[in-house]
Amino acid sequence: MAVAGVPWDGTGEVLETGPTHVSLDAPTYTGEGFAALSSDEGVPLDGGLPHYAGGGTLRQHEGSVSLLGTTVGEVTGRGLRWEDVAVYANDVRATGLSLFASQVPFGAKLVFHDGHDFSAGESVSVSVELTSEPIRLG
Repeated sequence: MAVAGVPWDGTGEVLETGPTHVSLDAPTYTGEGFAALSSDEGVPLDGGLPHYAGGGTLRQHEGSVSLLGTTVGEVTGRGLRWEDVAVYANDVRATGLSLFASQVPFGAKLVFHDGHDFSAGESVSVSVELTSEPIRLG
């Protein structure tokens, strides 16, 4: 079964928080089956950006992929090597962005390994920027 790629402009409202995560209400997906946040090129992405050593694509792609206007990785087959990037939510550094295939309801999930101060209902704008100090957990 194919995984639908869901485009995202980086904005959303906090739906749920936990000690190390913030779930957003966007992007939304109203189709059937599985969906995943897509790169700017429309490729569904998987993995922890950039907090896992690598990720993958849920559709065949070769070359670079970007997210929110920043090149985030290089794809070979379905494997994805992350560039040195940082994820920010309202200018607060996050550990990363959790990328996964899911059925509805669908939304972005930010990871904060050392905790956060976000609360339900808060508006969030996410950005991805190049950095010389990416956070890698494994």
